[in-house]
Amino acid sequence: LKGMKLGIVGRNGSGKSTLLKLLSGEITPDTGTIRRAQQLRTLTFDQGRSGLNPSLSLSSYLAPDSDSVVLDGREIHVASYAARYLFRREQLQTPVSALSGGEQARLFLAKLHLEPADLIFLDEPTNDLDIETVEALQESIAEVPGGVVLMSHDRRLIQEVCDLFLVIEGGKTQLVSSYSQWQTTLEGFLNQQKRSSTDQGAAQLGERTVVQVELEIAEIEKAILQAE
Repeated sequence: LKGMKLGIVGRNGSGKSTLLKLLSGEITPDTGTIRRAQQLRTLTFDQGRSGLNPSLSLSSYLAPDSDSVVLDGREIHVASYAARYLFRREQLQTPVSALSGGEQARLFLAKLHLEPADLIFLDEPTNDLDIETVEALQESIAEVPGGVVLMSHDRRLIQEVCDLFLVIEGGKTQLVSSYSQWQTTLEGFLNQQKRSSTDQGAAQLGERTVVQVELEIAEIEKAILQAE
């Protein structure tokens, strides 16, 4: 919803990035459909910085049709606007691909303030960023009037920014209201997995007699002696 800051959390390999790509339209679902509002404006910023066009210069990315940008109804020269985000005048013609990770993040923030989107997707946006840029990113996300979907392992960022969390664990999803609630959910899931594994091992052991187990141990001991 408008103004909602949704965090996607779960362990590595649970499908968080895939879900984000589905929502942003980068990939299409194998089954089912995703319905988007008409004329939905989106911005994506991911680990690979794919939301930035690497072939454009810094100046062309911020002001594709002129040498000025429009901010709050006022025209500002692109050099002056870029300077607000710590870019030097001589960097204006630098290709986006040649910028560092931190510089690309600052460039994304500059674009974000020029083109407010209805929905912003952020996939691990803090990778390779310094503390100041992370703080600036956090402030910018908090000020976004539209919706935000954030996937990050930066605990502080996701706790400070998001007001709702979508948990992905074991192929299932669940909405929780806080990061600590997700940790409780994760702990319960891991305990359930551990109990299931223990029960399965006990069941397998129950299928064998004590004599069979002792024979197996004797064979293992012989194998150890031979190996030594």
